Amino acid sequence: MREQSVVRNGLRLVALMGITLSFAALISGPASASQSPDAVIAQELRDQLKVKNLPKDLEPGLYVTNQNIYAVGGAAYATSACSPYSTPSQAYAPKPCWFGDLTSTKILAIWGDSMALNWIPALDVIGKHQHWKVAMYSFSGCVPADVSSGAPGGAFNATQIAACGAWHTTLPKAIRGIGAKVVIGTNATPTLGFSADTAFMQGLRRVWDRMDGPGYHPTRLMMGFTPHLKWNVPACLSTHRTAIDFCTMHYSLHDGYGYGPTVLRDNRMQQIVGVTIIPTARWFCYEGACPVVLTNKLVFVDGDHTTIKFSLHLAPALEAALKPVLK
Repeated sequence: MREQSVVRNGLRLVALMGITLSFAALISGPASASQSPDAVIAQELRDQLKVKNLPKDLEPGLYVTNQNIYAVGGAAYATSACSPYSTPSQAYAPKPCWFGDLTSTKILAIWGDSMALNWIPALDVIGKHQHWKVAMYSFSGCVPADVSSGAPGGAFNATQIAACGAWHTTLPKAIRGIGAKVVIGTNATPTLGFSADTAFMQGLRRVWDRMDGPGYHPTRLMMGFTPHLKWNVPACLSTHRTAIDFCTMHYSLHDGYGYGPTVLRDNRMQQIVGVTIIPTARWFCYEGACPVVLTNKLVFVDGDHTTIKFSLHLAPALEAALKPVLK
């Protein structure tokens, strides 16, 4: 399941949520000295970057992770009832998996590629706490933008490719049909260069715009791009147990491609796609360094899919970011 690859609401919510995508905040994390969830994570990241040895109480353990990465990652939340990746026919009549407060009439939907699975453990807890029902629509490997250049490849067969194309039209109707008040999108496609990024974001906006209908304009949010490492994290840690900093990812906003420029693309995405970005680099990285263990939590099951334990660790920070719209 590894990845192959309206402005109105957005501008209003930027002010409402106090989210600024300044270059300094993107790379350095929050500067507040208060014990907000963001401040706690920032301190944990600073401290973690000094650690050399693998924690003895690592959660989940490397043996468990290496045996079955999908059991300890967000993929465990994607059942056969809501997985167009494994059952392509579902892409033509999308149905969500439900989490959070199942008795609530307030619905938050999250949709996208497998990156949606990174956040569902946290959203399940947040939904219960804030009394929101959470609908998850995840098509692993399916590029969320409606662009021909974004067609999936690799392990995708012809049936899955066709299903992915259909999903760009059927998914917005499904979300509109359940009346989700808040919708969160996810994306695992890294920067493609300025021109290609523009076309990609325009294709992404087309999918978002299809969700709107007469009297229906949900709040649009997107999770910021999260680190994509070029190595398998459990494998790296297995061979560097006394030098786990070897597995840390480093980046710069001035790189030609890679994580830094992709994070910067989130800035443009707010205007072009018409969404409010929830920055996530601050929860994974500090001053351009992204450790793969935080306290005793393993961050990734591979190179970009988070563990359930880490997603739950981020739940307070994500809840604080969402609170202004979960009313």
